[in-house]
Amino acid sequence: EIVKRKPPWKASDLAMVIEKHWLAVFSSLLSKSALAAATDLAALLPRLREETIATADARAALRAMALLMSEAKVTAARDVRAAEWALAMRHEDLDRLTGAQGDVEDMDIDC
Repeated sequence: EIVKRKPPWKASDLAMVIEKHWLAVFSSLLSKSALAAATDLAALLPRLREETIATADARAALRAMALLMSEAKVTAARDVRAAEWALAMRHEDLDRLTGAQGDVEDMDIDC
């Protein structure tokens, strides 16, 4: 089975996935501080389920979650820019191949 845990996912699932797949997937997308935040979060989450939690634990968990969310936002923005760049390059390649001077959308291309 490919998906070990089915959605909806919890913060503990996110932390476990980041830790487990750090080298193969996330090390090229997130900073090392995100790995530390995921590790901290995985350790703190069981304590947060208790009736009484230390203020320091709650703050540390919130900081870890905020850092992970910030990293995800940066990664998403970078991916959008990369997709826009790739799309622009494809248009440029098509223009070069067809000798087009105008927009690609204005061309009549038979497929």
